[in-house]
Amino acid sequence: QIFQLVEATSTTDVPSNQLIISQIWFNFTFFLVIFGIIYVAGLFIVGMFFSHRLVGPLMRITKSLSGMIESNKFSQLQIRDTDFLSEIVLQLNQTIEKRNKANDDAKAK
Repeated sequence: QIFQLVEATSTTDVPSNQLIISQIWFNFTFFLVIFGIIYVAGLFIVGMFFSHRLVGPLMRITKSLSGMIESNKFSQLQIRDTDFLSEIVLQLNQTIEKRNKANDDAKAK
């Protein structure tokens, strides 16, 4: 269609050229709108996926630590294998284990 448009520009058929240009512009605009909607939906889905992998462990850690403080019973933290913050949970678990061991040693004396 574009080649026909270029060839037709030399003729005096201006109204049909404008019609072709408006059709091309409409198709291009329609494509951009559809592509934009799909792009935004994809970003939303990816954003939700990654935010849940971060916020979920934070909420679980906070809830577990609050429960441990209230009950004065310290146990290992659990998160899913696919979650972020696994290194922090590992370090917290090591700290809890050392604290429990120190408590057990103090009780044994």
